Amino acid sequence: MESTIVWSKLFHIIFVVVSFSVTANSLKCYKCKGPDDGRPYPRSICEDEQIEVTCSLNSTCGKYHHEIKSGALVDEMEARSCVSDCYYIELSCRAIILAGGECTYSCCDEDLCNTGTLLSSRVFLTAGTVVSAVVYSYIQHIH
Repeated sequence: MESTIVWSKLFHIIFVVVSFSVTANSLKCYKCKGPDDGRPYPRSICEDEQIEVTCSLNSTCGKYHHEIKSGALVDEMEARSCVSDCYYIELSCRAIILAGGECTYSCCDEDLCNTGTLLSSRVFLTAGTVVSAVVYSYIQHIH
């Protein structure tokens, strides 16, 4: 559970640093993010607090949601904003899934497209995580 919390906090920092570049471009996205101290930030609060922002050049709209369960406790976090590269969100989701959590993300390039429930990326992430784990295991056995 400790490593899961560390990954969760690390993602939050990466998401804030890499994703929240907001300047002049015509693409508009929703923005909401939880507290930087790692406290849960559920989807309902994100939806209530989201604002519209204008993205910088070469950005897309991004959305990220994870849930990590430990006994009766559930750590939930949702973030939405302009993102410069969806790759880092994908890596963070893979880490959450490998640690036993659930994670979805999406990136899109139409105005205000980063809202609603994410379903399609879960299948991709699960398959990608399984393939990554198999390849990693194979490489470890070779050496």
